[in-house]
Amino acid sequence: MIKFFRKIRQNLLSEGKTGKYFKYAIGEIVLVVIGILIALQINNWNEREKARTFELKMLTEVKEALISDLKHSDRMIKRVNITKNACYNILEKVYDNIEYKDSLREEVSDLITGIQYQQTLGPYEAIKSVGLDKISSDSLRSELIAFYDFDYPRQKELILWFDNTYDTNFKRINDFKEQPEVVKMENDSLSIRMKFNSSIFQNPEFLEYLSSVELWSRNTEGILKYIRPEMKRLIKEIELEINK
Repeated sequence: MIKFFRKIRQNLLSEGKTGKYFKYAIGEIVLVVIGILIALQINNWNEREKARTFELKMLTEVKEALISDLKHSDRMIKRVNITKNACYNILEKVYDNIEYKDSLREEVSDLITGIQYQQTLGPYEAIKSVGLDKISSDSLRSELIAFYDFDYPRQKELILWFDNTYDTNFKRINDFKEQPEVVKMENDSLSIRMKFNSSIFQNPEFLEYLSSVELWSRNTEGILKYIRPEMKRLIKEIELEINK
């Protein structure tokens, strides 16, 4: 193509058509410049497409992580509620002067349910490692930073603090146990079953233990529920950004 244009210019010069030569040369330069600009535009468009594809991939992973944590939060709240309800049921029996018997074993056992706390931080940390500026929406970027760098760490800090208190009290349940017994289940299989002292409901130390577990369950439930609306809102914001 270059040889073709050069031949035309040479013919124009040899024919003495200098005016036409310069016009043609200028036109050729303009065409080259236009070609370069088009190439640059295409390259810029490709780079924007790559950046957007990467952004959508990262945001999708963050959204899935939030959905996973939200579901896990549901399970943790249910487990905490089991413990909280067991506390209230036992307190009612203590208030009504009902003595402990083996049929209440399950309710006492529910006091040691506990939870397994989970935060899925990988996708957000992956974005941070390459630069949060990869997120094109300024408002969404700010919301993610506020959630993952402030709200989530604060929740974890509170949960772990109450969990440490709970773990300490959890060990105290052993003070109220008797020798476990081996029982035969309905399907004829054998199982080891905990036994508690029959005067457990009248034991001041057990009531103190019950109070601390009830406090743990109430506070933990509140901490888990407090951040859920923000998680749901973030999921919606990410979906809007992905689908726009």
